[in-house]
Amino acid sequence: MQRVRFGRTQCRARRTSPPGRSPAAVSRRGAAAAWSRRDCAGLGRARRRGGGSGERRGWPSSPRTCARTPPAPFLELVALARLALPIGIVQLGMVAMGTVDTVMVGRVSADALASVALGNWWKLFWVVLGQGFLMALDGMVSKAAGAGDDDGVGAALVNGLVLSVAYSVILSPMLLVCGPCLRALGQPASLLPLASDYSIVQILAVLPTLAFVVLRQTFQAIGMLRPVIFSVLVANLVNVFLNFSLIWGMPRLGIPALGPLGSGWATVLCSWLMLAALAGAGRNVLMPLLNRPKAPRSAVFRNLASLVRLGVPVGLHQVTEFAAFATMMLLVGQFGVVQVAAHQVAMSIASISWNVSLGLSAAAAVRAGQAVGRRDPAGLRRACLVSAALGAIIMGGASVLLFAMPSRLASWFTSDQAVIAQAASLLPIAGLFQVFDGAQTISAGVLRGMLDTGMLFWAAMFGYWAVGTPISFLLSRVLGLGAPGVWWGMVGGLFVASSLLQFRVLHCMRRANQICGVSDDKV
Repeated sequence: MQRVRFGRTQCRARRTSPPGRSPAAVSRRGAAAAWSRRDCAGLGRARRRGGGSGERRGWPSSPRTCARTPPAPFLELVALARLALPIGIVQLGMVAMGTVDTVMVGRVSADALASVALGNWWKLFWVVLGQGFLMALDGMVSKAAGAGDDDGVGAALVNGLVLSVAYSVILSPMLLVCGPCLRALGQPASLLPLASDYSIVQILAVLPTLAFVVLRQTFQAIGMLRPVIFSVLVANLVNVFLNFSLIWGMPRLGIPALGPLGSGWATVLCSWLMLAALAGAGRNVLMPLLNRPKAPRSAVFRNLASLVRLGVPVGLHQVTEFAAFATMMLLVGQFGVVQVAAHQVAMSIASISWNVSLGLSAAAAVRAGQAVGRRDPAGLRRACLVSAALGAIIMGGASVLLFAMPSRLASWFTSDQAVIAQAASLLPIAGLFQVFDGAQTISAGVLRGMLDTGMLFWAAMFGYWAVGTPISFLLSRVLGLGAPGVWWGMVGGLFVASSLLQFRVLHCMRRANQICGVSDDKV
């Protein structure tokens, strides 16, 4: 006997075939290499990639062959982390663009920051609705990829692009009425002109934003994220230059100073740049998918209807959640300009760690969808448990940071001492509620992967609007706690919403065999 090492796995190998079996019976793709060093190394590579059992790929999986194979939960953790890390980088890149906008505009004045914040959340309210409708691509593309159905992947991509155009036409006009709607909601009159102008400029960013979501979801589901990372990195570099040059101007280059509105134009240009960069970098993958043989018209409508049916609850969930946080902005806005600016700073800081959980949620959706496509109920259960545990660790660590240094973090976003002091009082509360926010975000991703989206909207409605918003109003207005009272109310809403979704995930885990289409007697 000799001990063969590969990576962190040790394997006992024999140079002869096992009793009663010929070398060809345990060969790798027909090569007579039974119980050899190459077989053990190949099995180690397959397991480290999360490829499942060795026998599916032609490698021996007997306990006598590799006695110290890593346990399945560890392999799932590695596979999830390898997928979540690049997705998290993409999410942080998206946050970085918004953070640069906030920092640049915040250096102009507190009024400019508050105005842009109001115009931006009005735009995001409608864009998030369209993005949510398209998020069902997570589960559909992942399931098709797990089953090896390239035609299904291509059909979902085409349907997603069609819906992105349709949603853009429907949602863009809503950005024209930003000013009157904010006035009706009681926002400060001094902030409305700039907020309205900013929202109108963002109409040009709706289509590229939604189309980018479609391409990004497709690349995530098939596990090819380098083109997405490339496009986001390029857009971030250009965004810094465009924000600086369009806000303060660069006369030598003929670029006029547009003030805070220049940040809006920078966002528009970077949205189109991201879409073009992603399409160009991933053209070798996209073109074969788009050129698949055309399915019958009835099948196309059927797939499109399925995408809409699964996407509507996701979109309503996300817009309900966004509306709840927008209501936070409205409630805080009634306490003055300083409170609005501080709220925006605190939300920008908290959104960094939340977007990490959003990346983990997307990875969990892909892993769960691929397990469903492979008809692997055990793999589905592992994806649910490992993603929940990893999310709890990440969000808990971020919370400690927000508790430890709130003032220093706030000072990175603004030089106004009044805004820094107010934001420092909000960040410890944000550290608590982002734990629950991360839990409900990851649970929603797992449910998307299982194509079980019906509960998302109702959990958000009950958690945010039956619990969170009433408590926010009571604490902030009736009891006079101000902006911190608004945030404490949302802590309660997030706790309820995350609990409901986690209960739903547990219910689906018990039905994993049925979801994967596997009868109990075959497990």
